[in-house]
Amino acid sequence: VSSTHRKIGELCQAAGQPEPDYQTVRRRILWQSGREMTVDRYGEKVAREQHDPNRGSVPDADWPLAMVMVDHTELPVMIVHDESRRPICRPWVTFAIDVFSRVVPGMYLSLDAPSAMSAGMCISHSILPKEKWLADREIEADWPCWGVMGILHFDNAKEFRGNMLRAACEEYTIDLHLRPVKTPHYGGYIERLMGTVSEELKDVPGTTFGNVKEKGEYDSEGNAIMTLVELERWLVLFIAKYHHRFHAGIGTSPLAKYREGLLGTKGKPGRGLPARRLDEEKVRIDFMPFEERTVQEYGVQWDLHYYSDVLRPWINSVDPKNPKQKRSFRFRRDPRDISVLYFLEPNVKRYFPVHYRDLSQP
Repeated sequence: VSSTHRKIGELCQAAGQPEPDYQTVRRRILWQSGREMTVDRYGEKVAREQHDPNRGSVPDADWPLAMVMVDHTELPVMIVHDESRRPICRPWVTFAIDVFSRVVPGMYLSLDAPSAMSAGMCISHSILPKEKWLADREIEADWPCWGVMGILHFDNAKEFRGNMLRAACEEYTIDLHLRPVKTPHYGGYIERLMGTVSEELKDVPGTTFGNVKEKGEYDSEGNAIMTLVELERWLVLFIAKYHHRFHAGIGTSPLAKYREGLLGTKGKPGRGLPARRLDEEKVRIDFMPFEERTVQEYGVQWDLHYYSDVLRPWINSVDPKNPKQKRSFRFRRDPRDISVLYFLEPNVKRYFPVHYRDLSQP
């Protein structure tokens, strides 16, 4: 207060105005709200934590799959090559979590850094039933979660703001919510899940721990033993155990809360079982990156040239809304396998594979 009074006195003297009394300055300072002073001194984040009300739960998440959060994290464990057993790198995982029940409806494990593709694969995995997916990997686990969510909640990373996710959400009538900038508390549920997984992985050989001090002289690469497939199995079995583990935030296990929300209790009716999507291939393709391309005599060009007889009726077709322009069609492609495009045929609304024009391409 004394420093402020002296500064005001200097400014008043320079402006030819009378200097205010010390007590006047002190009273003006005390008139300020505590939040305003905290913002000026410590920043908006600290002020929000100290002065803003905590509603205790996320609104609009009153039943299973009403709101699902999605985020990525780099796992703190080194994996090895399937054949050489030499260490490769730390993989990335994309998780989804149901805010109402805390169940994990889907995930996607990859060596690639976060992208719209990894987000899309996690969402499609969340929507689809898991029985066939688990059987293909010979994993015996219970994962009874499927269905289209009402709201998808992301942070503001660029992979969540692209056209692919926006178009897919429109197709499945999903509301896309982006977390306000610099508000990590809005993503607390998914952040805690990723923290729990990372903590559990510290017991796995090849862990990199949380920081250099915690790691010490431990040789993460030398002790690594799990391949990507084995790590995926570990994650599935962890999720199966996590679903049956007591969760203090909801007062029961995630799977029990999920079933209560679906089937109802004595005091509250359930929302009912979500519809199962039978067109699994279409769901997966709908969440792949896409480009708008015209169909030429040689087929379609997307870095390389592609052709199939299904394109024949659409060669050099004109845009019905603008006859002076050629019509563009939507093609999707999995970045992990660019040997095939998926063409959404406008008449039947079905995807058809379109392979390389030159089939000798690798």
